[in-house]
Amino acid sequence: MLKWGDTEINLIQDTYDLPGADAGMTEIELLPNPDGSYATVIQQGPRSRRRVSWRGWVASQAEIEAFQGDYYAGQVREFTGYDNVSFHALIFSFSPGNRYFQHYIEYSIVLIEATPPEEPEGE
Repeated sequence: MLKWGDTEINLIQDTYDLPGADAGMTEIELLPNPDGSYATVIQQGPRSRRRVSWRGWVASQAEIEAFQGDYYAGQVREFTGYDNVSFHALIFSFSPGNRYFQHYIEYSIVLIEATPPEEPEGE
């Protein structure tokens, strides 16, 4: 079951993209060879932040506004995906979609990995 904080996610079938990150490798061209090809080196840095996206639906405008509020505020929450994948994330992009029925409003969302919120001292 997918969750954003305590909110259970209603997915639209086949729209969930598994969390993934870039390995942080870049190939840099150095000097050209006489044949026109280039000698290269690979520079490796830390991996990028994980991202996860999906299209989902909610049953009310209040739920859309809750996602928008988190998006505008940069709210960090725990994302829980399939197979117990879990990390702190914030909403990188959010697009409310169409209302097809009274209690069916679609949206699309992209979460990006965030650093965990600071724990208060002494806890």
